[in-house]
Amino acid sequence: MIVKIGGTALVGQIGGSLDGTRDIIDLTSLSSEYVKQFAAGDYGYTFSFNGLYDPSGSMSASEIKTAFEAEAAQVICWGAGTFVSGGINTYWTASGHFTAMSIAADYTGPARVSGTVQITGAVTQTAMTTA
Repeated sequence: MIVKIGGTALVGQIGGSLDGTRDIIDLTSLSSEYVKQFAAGDYGYTFSFNGLYDPSGSMSASEIKTAFEAEAAQVICWGAGTFVSGGINTYWTASGHFTAMSIAADYTGPARVSGTVQITGAVTQTAMTTA
């Protein structure tokens, strides 16, 4: 899975996760005869990612910090890391606001970056055929 934030690929990415939640509405009433009844309510998504700092990359820890501080929604795009030539490949696009970010480093290892984006609106799935 390759992640792009604002059109820039997150270089050094090692993970990504799209998580969804849905509200459940309790419809239990006296006529339910002691059996709980529920209906599906609104749903939403959060997107989380993590990666290792790569000084050759254009999505640095400072750029993630800048995206976190921005008031404007960030456009994120994610999909297959490798594309099948002549095949149909799928990717998803959404916009949202950063709700969390982290820049961390050990004494002997590379710096790590991570973040969570609260999606606003729909997640759009697109199939694309490659030559």
